[in-house]
Amino acid sequence: MPLHSKAAAITAAKDFLEMVCVQHNAHVIGWMSDAGGEYKSDLFDRALLEKGIKIYQSAPRTPMQNGRAKRLGRTLMDKAESMRHQACIPDSWWEFVFAHATHIYNRTPVARLRWRTPHKMLKGELPNINHLHVFGCGAFVYLPATARANKMAPKSELMTYVGVAPGNERNFLFMRSTNAVFTAAHAVFDERHFPRCPKNRREPLENPFGRANPKPTTDRPGNPPDDIDSDDDVEHDHGYPHPQAQDGNPKHEEPKAPEEEPIQPNPPRMPSPVPPPAPRTPSLARNPPPPAPQCPGRAECCQNALRPPAVNIPAHPQRERRVPLRPGNVYGERRHPVEQLRDIESASRWQQTVGEAPRPPQPDTPDHVPGGFPDTSATPSEEDVQKMCKEGGANLVRFLMGKALTTSEPQYESVRNWSYKDIARLPQAEQKLW
Repeated sequence: MPLHSKAAAITAAKDFLEMVCVQHNAHVIGWMSDAGGEYKSDLFDRALLEKGIKIYQSAPRTPMQNGRAKRLGRTLMDKAESMRHQACIPDSWWEFVFAHATHIYNRTPVARLRWRTPHKMLKGELPNINHLHVFGCGAFVYLPATARANKMAPKSELMTYVGVAPGNERNFLFMRSTNAVFTAAHAVFDERHFPRCPKNRREPLENPFGRANPKPTTDRPGNPPDDIDSDDDVEHDHGYPHPQAQDGNPKHEEPKAPEEEPIQPNPPRMPSPVPPPAPRTPSLARNPPPPAPQCPGRAECCQNALRPPAVNIPAHPQRERRVPLRPGNVYGERRHPVEQLRDIESASRWQQTVGEAPRPPQPDTPDHVPGGFPDTSATPSEEDVQKMCKEGGANLVRFLMGKALTTSEPQYESVRNWSYKDIARLPQAEQKLW
């Protein structure tokens, strides 16, 4: 429990004693303190004496007599300050920092407990650390519908992670941009991003091989590499500067051969302003040998070590396509539907498939006026009608519309009862007047 003032010490002590009695079925028999002002009041002493607790106090300005509590306070202070400075957390968030530091300490093995955790000693079970995250990192927290401004508001918000909610390790505490504490159970953490730091600083990625990140090379074509005399042994390279010889020149080693053989260093050379590059023959430079090329520097060797090995991806298996059989299909019974669609969309293929000849120009007569109807005087045979019904198309539409026209002459009926069909039967000159 965080104490915002020394007067709250008596309330926190009463709550602690009640928690020990109820949760762990135990009783406190002694209370050790450094005789501070918050522990020497009459109310505090009376609260302990009523419980039958014996009071122990160290001498003034003698922290050695209360060393265990002082060391624990220093440990928690170091942990809290380290996390606070890394995440650029303000001083006003001290209670969240110390609560998270205490939560981590209770789940950390301690040498005094034979490398067991305080959580294990108190509850008799191993602690669960899957819920732990970097303090002060950014997290995209899911906002329920009741916490959004409107239906068009985003469903998540970038917040700062400030610890675990008390009472349930599955709930997390976050600080919004308005300095309001928000409790949520669903969030996506970005442990390399710290929103409270200036310019949203990000931590560098760790090398999966346990070494420092390779430095970018500054070599240019035609110039000797800067680290030609550096150590090429990737196994013992940890990113630290190599020791210098007594004469001020770095140690020179031959490039590592493809075979695993011990590398014999050459004797130190005389000081020279520019180290000469390794001798190279024109033929070897143009046509390198089949084995792996030699690494001229540490950066290139690290890059080659980080590069994943080439994987031969097998070719896509070829299988025989089974075309569906469609009896009676006018485009072909054993043709693939994709090929049929391709032929239909092409004008030349369409004429070749259907077998239509180019139509001659139609005279401009009333029977062939655009939007008009054909003459229905010629009655098709029954076979033609069945063929038209099977194939469909414009011929069937013209035939049906022609049958729908009235057989009576327009001039013998009232003009008020005329329709578009009656006007379409008139000559072209009269249709223009209408």
